[in-house]
Amino acid sequence: MEEPKRFARRINVLFLGVFVLFSLLLLRLTQLQLVHGEDYARLAETLVVQNLEIPAARGWIYDRNGAVLAKNRAVYTLTFVDLGLTREQLLALAARLEALLRPEDPKLHRVEILRRMDVGLSYRAVDPGREEELRRALDEGAPFSEADWKVVSVPEGLPPYTPRVIADDVSERVTFAVEENAPDYPGVKVAPGAKREYPNGSLAAHVLGYTGWIPAEEATHYFQKGYAPTERVGRNGVEKTYDDVLRGQKGLVQVQINRKYEGVVQEERRPPRSGYNLVLSLDARLQKALEDFLRARVDELSKDPSYPAKARERMKDASAVVLDVRTGEILALANYRTYDPNYLENLENELNRAVSGTYLPGSTFKMVTVLTALHEKLFAPNERFFASGTYYVGTQPFHDWSGAPRTYVDGQDALKYSINGYMIEVGKRLMRRGDLDAQIALVRRYAASLGLGVRLGVDLPGETDVTLKDIPPEQRAGSLAQMMFGQGDQYTPLQLAVYVAAIANGGDVLWPHVAREIRVSDGTPESPGAVVETIPPRVLWHVPFTQEELEYVRRGMWKVASEPGGTAYWTFAGLGVSVAAKTGTAEIYKIGNTSIMDGLMVGFAPYENPEIAFAVVFPGGKSGSADAGGIARKIVETYFELRRADSLEASPAR
Repeated sequence: MEEPKRFARRINVLFLGVFVLFSLLLLRLTQLQLVHGEDYARLAETLVVQNLEIPAARGWIYDRNGAVLAKNRAVYTLTFVDLGLTREQLLALAARLEALLRPEDPKLHRVEILRRMDVGLSYRAVDPGREEELRRALDEGAPFSEADWKVVSVPEGLPPYTPRVIADDVSERVTFAVEENAPDYPGVKVAPGAKREYPNGSLAAHVLGYTGWIPAEEATHYFQKGYAPTERVGRNGVEKTYDDVLRGQKGLVQVQINRKYEGVVQEERRPPRSGYNLVLSLDARLQKALEDFLRARVDELSKDPSYPAKARERMKDASAVVLDVRTGEILALANYRTYDPNYLENLENELNRAVSGTYLPGSTFKMVTVLTALHEKLFAPNERFFASGTYYVGTQPFHDWSGAPRTYVDGQDALKYSINGYMIEVGKRLMRRGDLDAQIALVRRYAASLGLGVRLGVDLPGETDVTLKDIPPEQRAGSLAQMMFGQGDQYTPLQLAVYVAAIANGGDVLWPHVAREIRVSDGTPESPGAVVETIPPRVLWHVPFTQEELEYVRRGMWKVASEPGGTAYWTFAGLGVSVAAKTGTAEIYKIGNTSIMDGLMVGFAPYENPEIAFAVVFPGGKSGSADAGGIARKIVETYFELRRADSLEASPAR
C-alpha cells in the first residue's frame, strides 16, 4: 500500500517540475516575442550587411564668362534588383519591360534589357554570324523573334543586391505604369537621378564631348579606378579629359539586406561629394559666331556650281581655331560637321577635325621657309630675288599663282605676294649642301620647333599622332622644293594656330588648352563657385629663331594683310584693326584638268600687340583669301567687338 502512494508522490513531483519548466519556457518565449520579437525577426531575415555607394552629382561646365555649357537635369531612372526570380520569370519580366519602354526608345528591346538586368542570362543569336545584323535590326525597331535568339548563361557583373540601371530619363507614363502595377514588375523601382544636359545644343560639341555608359573595351581601366558598371563617364571632349574632376566622390551607406534583397537598416557612412565645376577658356559668344560663320560659308559655297562636286563635298570638313597668343588658351574651336551631345543616336560627326584632321598647309607654311632661309644664312634679309613666275628643279617646272607680280622680292615681299619662286630657291640652296635627307630633316625640325607636325598635348581627346610624308629617294629633290611652299607634310588646324601664335608672341610655343579653372560649387547652380585650382599657361619650348628673324616674318605677314597688293589685303581692308596674316592654297588632287584645292588662312591681331591667333582650313576652296578669308575676317571683327563691349560694360557710368 505504501509503494503506490510513493509512486503517486513521485508522479506529482515530476508533473510539478515539468509544469515549472514549461512555465519558464513560456515566460521566455513571451519575452522574446513581445519585447524583442521585431529585432529578432529582422535579424532572422537578414542575410548580409553590405556597403552600398551613393552616386555623386557631376560638376557643371562653364565658359570663361560664366555661361553654362553643361549641367545636370533631374530625371527618373528605372532600376532592377533580382528578388530571386526564376529563369522564366526573368525572361517574362524582360518582355514586359520591352513592351513598356520600347515605344519611347526602340533600342530598349528585350535583348538589351536582359543585358542590363545582369542576372547571369543573355540573349545570343541562334546563328552567331547574324548577331550583329539582328542586333542592328532590333535597334532600328524590328520586332523580337524567338526563332532568332536563344538564352545562354553568362557571368553576373554585379552582386545581386546592387541595383542595375535599366533606363534613365523615363517618362511619366513609364513611372506611373511601374508604380501602379508593381506586382507585374518585381524588383523594378523608379529612383530619382540626374542626366547630363547641354543647354546650347551642338554649341562647342567637340570641346565639351558627352557622357555615356562605360565602353566594353575600356571597362577594365574604369573598374580599376573604382567606377561601377552602371556609371556614366565622359566619352569625349573635356567630359572625358576631366572626368576625374567632374565626377566627384561617391557616398557610402551601410545596408542590412534581407532575404528579399531589400534594405532593412541603412546607416550613412560617408556623404557623396559633388564633382568640381570646370570653367573653360572658351568664349561662348565667339564660339557661336565662329560656328555660324563656318556653317553659313559652307552652306553657301557647297551650292555653288562653279565648284566641282568633289570640292563641294570636301568643304564640309572645314574647321577653325582661335587662340590667345599670350596664354595658349583656346577661345573658340569649331568644325562644320558637328553633332548635338544631347542626342547620341548618330555620332558620325564626332571626329574633331580641328585636332585630328590633317591638311596640306599650302603657302601658310612659307613663314617656316623664310625663317629657315634667315637662320641658315641662305638669304640675307635685304637680298632680293626675281620672281619670273616659272621655276625649275632639274627638269620639273613649278609656277607662281596667276596673280603674282613679276618683280624682285625680298623675304617679306615673298610672303606678301606669296611668291613660290623665292621659297623654291631656298630649297635649291639647301640642295646645294648635299644629303637631301639631312636637308629635309632640317626643315622638318624647324617646322616642329614652331609646333607643326608634333603632338602638343592639348587637353582634348583625339590629337593626331605625328605622321610625316614618306619620300622615295628619287623624289626628294622635287619634294624638298614643294615642301618649301607647303605641298609636303600635313598638319592639323590646331598646330597651324599654335605655329602662328609662336611667331606672334616672340617665340614661345604654348600648350594649347581649353580648361581654365576648377571650382567648387557654392550651391548656386548658375554660379561656377569658388576657385579651387587655376590652370596656368605653360611654355612647351622656345623656338630657335632670333627676335630679329621673328619680327622680319611678322612684318611680312603684316604686309600680306595690310599693304595694297598683299594676298589678304582686301580680306581685311577697312577692318579698323591691324592684322598680320598668310593665305594658303594647297592642291590636293586632280580630276582630269580640274584641281581640287584646299583654302587656308592663318594670322594674328593686332599686329602691334598680338592678342589672338587664328587658323581657318576650308577644304575644297578655290583659295585662302576667297574662301577661308571671309571667316578669318569675321573672327577678328567679332573678337574685338566683344572686347569693346566688355570694356564698356566694365567701365563705371559717368
